[in-house]
Amino acid sequence: MIEGQEKPAFWDAIGGKGEYQSDKRLQEAESEHPPRLFQLSNAGGRFTCDEIPEFSQQDCVSDDCMILDVWDGVYVWIGATARAEEKKEAERLAMVGVSLNRCTFLDCLFYQTMFPTFDPFRRPLS
Repeated sequence: MIEGQEKPAFWDAIGGKGEYQSDKRLQEAESEHPPRLFQLSNAGGRFTCDEIPEFSQQDCVSDDCMILDVWDGVYVWIGATARAEEKKEAERLAMVGVSLNRCTFLDCLFYQTMFPTFDPFRRPLS
């Protein structure tokens, strides 16, 4: 079956046609540069930027900001209760990533919105 040419019976069998992940990145070969997730916080009185190893979607903390560096782009995720200072620093750090000239996009997402192609960026657990 060719994508986009599905018969109505196909969609009926799976509960109807709806939106699904179809980003070009899902069809690309795995990058030699694995994605990196960073948690930005100043909860302890000083600003920290910590890399989250072996991350999953559940690692996005709603009272902080997160940066997902996917080598050719940067996503900034703003938690629901992130502090203004964290938001400002997340923006500054994201711009540093973009200035490395390997980035082709910068996208800002807000709480309750996940990275559009998060699953392909997740490191496999071994």
